[in-house]
Amino acid sequence: MSNLLTKPNHSIIRQSYSCKERMGEIPINGDGFGLGWYFGKPEAAKKAAEEAGINQPCVFLSVTPAWNNLNLKRLAKTITSELIFAHVRAATPGLLTNEANCHPFQFK
Repeated sequence: MSNLLTKPNHSIIRQSYSCKERMGEIPINGDGFGLGWYFGKPEAAKKAAEEAGINQPCVFLSVTPAWNNLNLKRLAKTITSELIFAHVRAATPGLLTNEANCHPFQFK
């Protein structure tokens, strides 16, 4: 995952402290992040998940900035997946920041 999440110029770490899409505003998305992934190849992962009674991806959420999260860097070095999704959060000023409002959301 590090080839997508922590190393490239468009990594979520870079997006959290140097967001080009927030022109005219402070270019920081430091209110948390989230990522999700499925282990292994999609079909094999789906079969293994079904056999284990699991129908959701692995998810890691944090309200710390991506640039300051040691667990993100550790996970990214060791996890491989063909299906990864990630999100960097910029909270609305004045609203509470907690894991319940960090993507990816999960509903049961």
